Amino acid sequence: MKKTVLFFGAGATKSLGFPITFEQDKLFKESLLYKPNDKYPALSKYVQEFFRKNAESFTVMQLYNLLDEHIRSESKYQYFYYTDAIKAREEMLEYLQEIFTEKTQSALNSPLLDEYIDFFKELAKINLQDKQKILSTSDLQTEEFIFSKFSYISLNWDVMFIWCMFQAHKELNEQNHNWFSVKGKNVKLKTFNDFGIYLATKSLKENSNGKKWFPYNETVAMRINDTDHLSDRIVTLIKTYFSHGQTNWLECPKCGNVSMYLGDTWDKRSSTLPMSPKTYKCVHCREDIDIKNSAMLLQTLIKKKPSYIMEIQKKMRLEIENAERIIFVGYSLPADDFEYRTMFLSKNKDKEIYVVTYQEGGLNEWLPYDKITNKDGIETFYNLFGKGTQFNCAGFPNAKNSIIQVLKS
Repeated sequence: MKKTVLFFGAGATKSLGFPITFEQDKLFKESLLYKPNDKYPALSKYVQEFFRKNAESFTVMQLYNLLDEHIRSESKYQYFYYTDAIKAREEMLEYLQEIFTEKTQSALNSPLLDEYIDFFKELAKINLQDKQKILSTSDLQTEEFIFSKFSYISLNWDVMFIWCMFQAHKELNEQNHNWFSVKGKNVKLKTFNDFGIYLATKSLKENSNGKKWFPYNETVAMRINDTDHLSDRIVTLIKTYFSHGQTNWLECPKCGNVSMYLGDTWDKRSSTLPMSPKTYKCVHCREDIDIKNSAMLLQTLIKKKPSYIMEIQKKMRLEIENAERIIFVGYSLPADDFEYRTMFLSKNKDKEIYVVTYQEGGLNEWLPYDKITNKDGIETFYNLFGKGTQFNCAGFPNAKNSIIQVLKS
């Protein structure tokens, strides 16, 4: 199997109801720009003052950039002080959380949820099968065994990818399969995600009394896979990097650690998974935290990146540099995304490129650029990566079997 990066953009969860950029523009206009909003007064006042004269050209990207530049400069813009911009930005995070909470509730009740879970389950099976082939010949503490040959990178804030991955892996890990004999001991091979940062959530097991749960990482995997001290399991990990953070990641203002909120139950249609405007407890120090402490990186040119986001992005760039193949899913390579366009331009040498996008009536098969009549949404990829780029225009999750086919090749 070739080393592959699956790179997910907003279009990957559009079928579950999450808004892509231009849809966010529309939501902001309707709720904040055209009329005062008493729920978010500072944000509404800010948006109306700076954008109402040219309302049709308003974009959330312009708002993000204006707020961050205003805060960074610590200056007075018109009659707004930078402290007003700080308040408006806090309300903006609350409003974004409200949007994503509502969409998460809808997504959990969507029949498409099972398709997303099944997709990640099939990919995890590919990883497990790959590890089975080398189980008897490989040192179980090497990177070759510990890490899958594919990794996930997502720019999305919504929690659904994490949730669907966890559901898929939990189901596979609990099945009575993948038992092997290692040094005369029966052990089960299990798969987990490595998020690249120190991250914890409260345990979702019943009667856990607030006990912390930590996702696995390479250090843990090496200890578990020590054949001189085997337990009942060995593990393999899929690198999973959320380079813009997540709506359900909360950065504690006291201890600085990041807590991941996953609700109260493993039920795949959990009613407690969507976050709401209330106070939470840091799982590390028990300090009160709320959605204003959300670890979401806004798409602005002036990015003040927390250390954990910088760590994720360093690892993300290394994954892309070392990949033999990149599969873009629901990512449009927008012209204003200078950071990522530059990254791909500098690291795209000798890589196979596959692009899943959506066009009305688009064919669910891989086609070269010259075989596609409608060039909307694909020309930028062709110009950046060249004529070897393959496109599937059926959208996601429609194209999931085509993606699986590529990974198996």
